[in-house]
Amino acid sequence: MATMFLDSDIKKRHPAKAEPNRHGFASSPGASPSVLDGLDSALDAVKSLDLDTITDADVWDMLDGLVEFEARFTAVKLAVADRFARSGLWADKGHRTPGAAMRAGHNLSGAVSNGLFRNAKRAMTMPVSVAALESGEISVQHFERLGRANAGRRRIPFAEQETHLVNVAKTLAFEDFARVVTYFEQMADTYSSQKESDRQIADRRAHCAETFGGVVHLDATFDPLAGTEFAQELARLAEIEYQIDVAAAKSDYGDDIAMAMLPRTHAQRNVDALVQMARRSATTVMPGEPAVCTVDIHMDHATFVAEMAALDADAQPGTGYYPGGRRCETTSGLVLAPSTALHAALGGLVRRVVIGADGMAVDFGRRQRLLPKNLRAYVQNRDKHCTTKGCSIRGMHCQIDHIDEWHQGGETSVANSQLECGFHNRLKHLASRSSERESHRGRKRKRWGSTPIPLSCPTPSLLS
Repeated sequence: MATMFLDSDIKKRHPAKAEPNRHGFASSPGASPSVLDGLDSALDAVKSLDLDTITDADVWDMLDGLVEFEARFTAVKLAVADRFARSGLWADKGHRTPGAAMRAGHNLSGAVSNGLFRNAKRAMTMPVSVAALESGEISVQHFERLGRANAGRRRIPFAEQETHLVNVAKTLAFEDFARVVTYFEQMADTYSSQKESDRQIADRRAHCAETFGGVVHLDATFDPLAGTEFAQELARLAEIEYQIDVAAAKSDYGDDIAMAMLPRTHAQRNVDALVQMARRSATTVMPGEPAVCTVDIHMDHATFVAEMAALDADAQPGTGYYPGGRRCETTSGLVLAPSTALHAALGGLVRRVVIGADGMAVDFGRRQRLLPKNLRAYVQNRDKHCTTKGCSIRGMHCQIDHIDEWHQGGETSVANSQLECGFHNRLKHLASRSSERESHRGRKRKRWGSTPIPLSCPTPSLLS
């Protein structure tokens, strides 16, 4: 009698032998490579599209989807990388680290391959961040910034504040989110933050030397506060040089001019502005006279008081109480160590702007300006950058705009003022539309946040 064997019976009695993969190790049938085949097919389908035949709105939606997919894909890649690191197979092949195995297999740089496994290891202690990455609610850039904050002495405070930081990542523009994370790092590890601030000051340097043909080369590195003061004055003088170029071009070509018609480039105007700084210094009537340049430092009142208390001879740097809602930064949003800001304020060469618990300015320091200028300074300190979604032009380069138009009865007040760069301010008036824009399908676009950080934005509440 003939016996009939079904295929399933044969497989049970004689299981298929594992085939070696491309690395020479045995793979189980139905393993992960078959899953990746589906991804390959999906990517091939996207690549085969003729993008010129797709509407602009659909292209926008497709790009949004790909950015979210990148975040989700990265979350999966980190999980796989962690599993690979724990497998030990890389050691069996003679590699010292998992990163070395990836470098050998894919010709990656050390920074990229080691960064992959470093982020994978951090992801194991960042469940809230990983969940947000898997759902596409935060970007890879957000996750990497959070990962850097989850290191050293900050690991325990990070675990306590992770939910808050991820919510900030979802709701604020990236620049403002990064600033909040920097504040967290300061409060979670005041000793290291102070040490880093001291290092930045100690590492300042400048080198000016004559090279071939009499050309002079200038190279310099500033600490954050001195660099802000220098860059602010350089930008002011360069703007004067720019207006000179515009006037010259209009006299030659008329009012309708382009940037290419200007006699000097932006880099050339910067050099000429530096020369003007040197000439003005050389012709100063009173050498050693205090600087006229004003740098605004934004500081919340509680931190200011805490840092003053830390000046006690027996106190160590950063041992005061630093509350939530920390704010200590320049008008451009550059975060400073509280000790640096305090010493500058006591020296009188900067203008401190102390913020009360209600988010209002309670002290403009020793260099208080007249009301119109103070109004502009306050709005710059509040909004930080252009308030149009997706625009990060800094406040010093923006214009003060009425939210409710002046010709329509709007008041000239702080509450009715906002920062807008020249482009968006002109675009708003030309198009006669509100700055709160809607997307091409009527949906308000809010990918990973775009709301400017308010003065009283809550940062993690920690005790040092």
